[in-house]
Amino acid sequence: MKLNTKITLLACILPVLSSVYALFSNQISLLLNSLLTLGCLSGFWILDKKINVFSTKAFLSIIIFILLSVFAGRSFSLYEKFIYWDKFLHFLSGFILVVIAKQVYKKLKGNAHNKTLIKLFSFFTAVSGAAFWEIYEFSCDRFLGTSAQNNSLTDTMLDIILGVLSALIGIFI
Repeated sequence: MKLNTKITLLACILPVLSSVYALFSNQISLLLNSLLTLGCLSGFWILDKKINVFSTKAFLSIIIFILLSVFAGRSFSLYEKFIYWDKFLHFLSGFILVVIAKQVYKKLKGNAHNKTLIKLFSFFTAVSGAAFWEIYEFSCDRFLGTSAQNNSLTDTMLDIILGVLSALIGIFI
């Protein structure tokens, strides 16, 4: 069994256990968050199998990010309990997106190692990721009635700035 498959199966243990607990304790919100986490983990695993781009470290960092944001953040109310949880995740996402973009670039370009172009591609991919995520949050708030952006332009701008800042740091690490 491939290491990324083992990592995914291990990551699924807590959401599966939470789903079972949620069913017996009639906690619909926990059940939905657990199922959403399992869907994200499964979807990412399938994507990895199809495109085969991610190193084990990148794969693991994305799995951890999914567990921290989708599962821990929502299921255990970490967004509410820790006021900077959201900011921490937006900052972390810039680093992760830089790593992913570098691997995608190298996969697409083979042995071409133009360091400046790799850095630019990685930076702009991470910046685009931050922008698209905020568009997603806005859309959810607008059409589903959530409050991911806290009805605040300041929240949105800080999220984008943190993603850009970590991407800028990430391209030089």
